[in-house]
Amino acid sequence: MVTVDSPPLFEFISPVTDLTFESGDSINIRWRGQDTDGTVSIGLDPDTSHSNSNDITIAEEGLPVTIDRETTVWSGYSVEGTEVEGGTYNLFAVASDGVNADVTVNAGVQITVVVEEEPEGVVVDEPAEDDEFVGGGHFDIVYRTNQSVDAIVDVKIDTDETHDNGNEITILSQQFVEADDNPPTLEWDGNDSSGAAVDDGIYRTFVIVDIGGSSTLSAEADGLIFRRSVEDQPLIGMLTPSESETVDPGDSVTIEWRDEDENEAADIRIVVDDDPSTTPDGEIEILTGRDASGDGVQDRYVWQVPSGTLTVGTEYYIIGYIDDDGSGNRSIAPGTIIVRDPTAE
Repeated sequence: MVTVDSPPLFEFISPVTDLTFESGDSINIRWRGQDTDGTVSIGLDPDTSHSNSNDITIAEEGLPVTIDRETTVWSGYSVEGTEVEGGTYNLFAVASDGVNADVTVNAGVQITVVVEEEPEGVVVDEPAEDDEFVGGGHFDIVYRTNQSVDAIVDVKIDTDETHDNGNEITILSQQFVEADDNPPTLEWDGNDSSGAAVDDGIYRTFVIVDIGGSSTLSAEADGLIFRRSVEDQPLIGMLTPSESETVDPGDSVTIEWRDEDENEAADIRIVVDDDPSTTPDGEIEILTGRDASGDGVQDRYVWQVPSGTLTVGTEYYIIGYIDDDGSGNRSIAPGTIIVRDPTAE
């Protein structure tokens, strides 16, 4: 009796049209095959010869003993775990059983791999999303200088979005980064560069990079840091006024802030004071009872400067409080206001 070992069977079912693959995607490659002890290698190739060294194996599967349908999910990597470079590739497969000649099958479709290019210049990678830093320990801040020359880096945090109005806090000062190198992850301990604890609040991270010459480079993180002493602590960060301004009685001052209250129980209170210290003496309350759980227009107050309430020529600070049970914090707007003397020229 003669036993015939037939060649392995293999055919692609899908995809049936050309596809574009981007980082984070996945593609379902459906196929049908059969062999008693065969395997199939699924690959990508920029050409159609499949006989040179530029083809990439993206999956290796065992063929079913009886003809059956299977699905291979591809997520952008070769079987060695290397991310496939950008380009347009032909999808193909090679079925083998170790006895018969290999069976090469072209899917007849192309997969275009789009790889996001590494950003040039200064980048703050983390925090990429809003994240909290509670109590002790450390918070990871990841940034890159991406420079071909030596650089000096300052890492700073800020409650508002104007990073040159004087209320910025330096948490790492004068870090030297060699050319063609990038700094290690900063494990921030919650202190400023002098070792003093940073107040609880809502902060944006940004970096200033000096590479010589007449200008500096900068970049900020996409995500905010919610710095808390305890879990669920309500937080506020004043945004505007971002610069000091002189006003007349009757003028409108737009006051904006960020707040974050996980329990949705806190209220916002806004005061003006001629002293930025934590003592409440001299505070003039201009807003109270605003619900902290709202966003958008609820994080904004247009205040009309009253006549006769503020001392002419005195600099006033705008301070926001958030509280529900005594655990909230305060934040001072970066800009102040001075009421103009109507008798002065």
